[in-house]
Amino acid sequence: MEILKHLDELEEILITNNAFVLSHLNGGITTEVFKRKIASVYPVEEIPNTVFGLYSWHNGTWIAEKTPILNYHFFDDYFLCSAEDVAHIIGADDFYLFADRKCLPLFASGSGEYLVINNKEEILYCGSWLPEIAPYTQIYDSLQSMLDTVVTCYKKNAYLFDDNNCLQINYELSHEISASLNPNSEYWRID
Repeated sequence: MEILKHLDELEEILITNNAFVLSHLNGGITTEVFKRKIASVYPVEEIPNTVFGLYSWHNGTWIAEKTPILNYHFFDDYFLCSAEDVAHIIGADDFYLFADRKCLPLFASGSGEYLVINNKEEILYCGSWLPEIAPYTQIYDSLQSMLDTVVTCYKKNAYLFDDNNCLQINYELSHEISASLNPNSEYWRID
């Protein structure tokens, strides 16, 4: 699975930089375990296979109560949700209607914004904070291209770690890289 190559690269980058988030990423889980954890809130036959690759890498982020949420971001202001978090978010959701729209919230900002994958494998931005961006705006062409974008941002120093091993982002460079690697995603064309 091609996604595993990008996840291995990302893991190596996090290890090399002694990233704070690395010690808070949960161990990976199997496809069967992931399906079992969300089956009560989402039709498991609709889940793209790339999602199972992602969760075999790590089952989300363990977040300590008194640590600022920004410390857990390892790309563009988002952290990986655990399968349990995904199930909880879908089960408690009456605003975005994730299950009705066949979208899984894989990443969260911690402030009500999500990156979701739909059944066409596109990654969509879901948030209500930016009025110029409609909920369910495509932000990455696929989970594969999102991971390629994240790895490229590290390699081109759009993402760096500070003295506390927390992510710092050059938003202008990150935006440029993201737009070039995701030509079908309208998010990067919004002014």
